[in-house]
Amino acid sequence: MIRYSQHNLLPESRLLEDPEILESLPVELLTEQEIRVLVFQETEIYDIHRARYTGALNFRNQGSRNDWVLVRARTEDMYGALRGRLAAKIIALFKIRDPRCED
Repeated sequence: MIRYSQHNLLPESRLLEDPEILESLPVELLTEQEIRVLVFQETEIYDIHRARYTGALNFRNQGSRNDWVLVRARTEDMYGALRGRLAAKIIALFKIRDPRCED
């Protein structure tokens, strides 16, 4: 998380590297994420895809549900048709709230 924060966030939004402070920050576990996906052969029209994940818990009284997503891993010229993305299965997604940042 710290490495992601250092490479992808603005300096004022980065996580502190102190483990005690990180452990004290409130965390929210999510079960669904809305992802904007470009409509096929369009450049400005998006659909909303809902990725759901339950970890080991059941989804609607059946087995667990952990959807597959494409994650940007490299530049668009890598990995051929996937254009820099790799397939990954969501196991958990969470949000860390840092009281120092309003957003």
